[in-house]
Amino acid sequence: MKKNHIYTAILLAVLLIVGFSWFWRNQGNSTQQTAVDQADQEAQSVERTITKTSFNILAPTGWAEIVAPANTSLLIVNTAEKFPNPILEKLNFKTYYALTDKSLNGSDLSGFIAETKTQLAGLYPLMKLEPLPSRLVNGKEVKIFGGEMVEQGAQFKMMLAFFAGKNNDAWTLSFNTGADNWEVYQPVINSVIDSFKLN
Repeated sequence: MKKNHIYTAILLAVLLIVGFSWFWRNQGNSTQQTAVDQADQEAQSVERTITKTSFNILAPTGWAEIVAPANTSLLIVNTAEKFPNPILEKLNFKTYYALTDKSLNGSDLSGFIAETKTQLAGLYPLMKLEPLPSRLVNGKEVKIFGGEMVEQGAQFKMMLAFFAGKNNDAWTLSFNTGADNWEVYQPVINSVIDSFKLN
């Protein structure tokens, strides 16, 4: 995966597909490890709400916020996670969710979603991304998609939630984990999606 992908308009794709493990290895391992070590110490034993200028969102029990890559509003990682899958361990992968905010540039949410799917298909032709039932969050419809793919010998599953913003923008919540742990994490990501609120 090329480094410049992380700073393009399709940052979402990189975050989706083992983006965190790539970021960990390529943005300076020692610096990132220090950030995660600190986050481990700060991760609380109870779930909590993270409050930013533009939004509020849930941080699950034991998960921690770490320094996010450019153009990413938030990166929350299960820093203490241990996978039985040796491939995921070798990749130093940790289950995470990321939040990004993008201008619609005169389009609407449906157009933004279609463009995102096209970009993902161009980068990862074998990735399966399917619509899931939409849901109401704070009285507004949220579009949900689920996907899966194999990268570097490991199988991943992800969920995308698209929220319409207040300023002709779109917020995308992307959640990524190993396929073996998908059922365990589904209630977690559902709670995170339901907690998202724009200020």
